[in-house]
Amino acid sequence: MPTQNCTYKSITLAAGEQFILPPGAEIVTTTNGLNDYTSTCPKPATLEELKCYKFRFSGADGDSVSFRRENWEGPGGNGDNFNVDGITVNDIYYPFNFSIQAWQNAASWTTALNSISQFSGIFSNITSAYDDDRSLGANRGWTTVVTLTTIPSIADNMFFNISTLINDQSTVPDGSLTKAYVRGEIC
Repeated sequence: MPTQNCTYKSITLAAGEQFILPPGAEIVTTTNGLNDYTSTCPKPATLEELKCYKFRFSGADGDSVSFRRENWEGPGGNGDNFNVDGITVNDIYYPFNFSIQAWQNAASWTTALNSISQFSGIFSNITSAYDDDRSLGANRGWTTVVTLTTIPSIADNMFFNISTLINDQSTVPDGSLTKAYVRGEIC
């Protein structure tokens, strides 16, 4: 199993193409096995199998039929105050190059995850599904489910870092930014 502070790189090889691993590097997983593996180094004894993980993000929205402001609504009242800021893997925080909203599409999630150079290409098959409840003419809340494929040594120890600004509550100790974490489960 890889150590806690690693850099992961995804490499795609064409049939017959060669690649030399840097000193100290190890193969963690492959998508097509190591049937044609030839090397002066021993073949890895164990490889991790890629698995699908899903992460569920949910939030409440203000009552759209009233002028009441909720503490999770942004200063502009657009509700865009549920930020996904990065990931934590093995207790190490890796920020995205930019925060995204949980309801954004799969392309936004892919761009955000790929902005973390330590995990270049290690996340694949990223999808995003969003739904909200608009019963009785009001937006009562929303849920987004993000799925991705990666190795268990990352996903089993990974959390998405989220934050929201609590409006008009500047007397809260340590400021008015609330942080939370979202952990995945196997699909």
